[in-house]
Amino acid sequence: MKIGIVSYTYHRFFGDVYEPVQTDPGVRWTMFDMVRKAAELGLDGILLDTGFYPSLDRAFLKELARAMDDAKLERAVSWGNPSGLNTGKSPEALQDLLKHIEVMELLGTNILRIVGGSKRTAHEPHGPALERIANMITEHCIRPAERAGVVLAYENHWDYTADEVLGLIRKVDSPWLKVTFDSGNALRVGDDPVEAARKLAPYIVCTNLKDIGEPTPGATDWRAEFPCVPFGRGRIDNAAICRIMEEANSPALHALEMDRPREDCLDEDAYVLECVGYLRGVRDALKGSVKAAAA
Repeated sequence: MKIGIVSYTYHRFFGDVYEPVQTDPGVRWTMFDMVRKAAELGLDGILLDTGFYPSLDRAFLKELARAMDDAKLERAVSWGNPSGLNTGKSPEALQDLLKHIEVMELLGTNILRIVGGSKRTAHEPHGPALERIANMITEHCIRPAERAGVVLAYENHWDYTADEVLGLIRKVDSPWLKVTFDSGNALRVGDDPVEAARKLAPYIVCTNLKDIGEPTPGATDWRAEFPCVPFGRGRIDNAAICRIMEEANSPALHALEMDRPREDCLDEDAYVLECVGYLRGVRDALKGSVKAAAA
């Protein structure tokens, strides 16, 4: 079991502050700061959000890859915030995705998380939207991904259920389209996260793990309807999800993510330390189970 972190967990430090409910930390990070943080935590890997890149300059990407190599970090790349392909209606987004596919090799990974939409587009009729997304991926993305050896890992991005994502994967029917599983987003669309993970397990190559607490009373920000809390304090059994991945022999990097924390969990460092401790406990328990079974 490999433990990682999604760079979006520190989104405030990259200038993405949910005002007025969040405060600006007063400093700005680069991706190298994020790599150093992952290394300090002793993590196995990192999921890099392309929205925090200064550019796709090749020299920068090679330098970033060297930093991750030095830190011995496995990595994947996260493309598409906030609304990805905009339900197959954005030629501009498609071109941006294709540019990112082309440079993945420079970063030393072949896992590229993508999204077709988001909560912002979830109101659109799902059938036609998923049809457009499937057609766009099939007609324009699969061949470039195959040429580059890049696996496109489609995320359930607070818009579609596990059954809908599964239908999309089967419709495209390509080994170059897999799944990034977000446990928090599964809950947010009404899925049972554990059962959603079970359904999608054969296709999952990366996870974004969250725990979700009770809605913030009187919240005016829609993100506070499903606020993140440290693992083990909320409604999601991430330990069970990790067990499902292990049983499926998934190669997934289990990357913890926090988008909108509950108001009493606003310290990213404290939040992350608690979540990392939880995941290490899960990993130890899984190792113990394997040893017991072997005995």
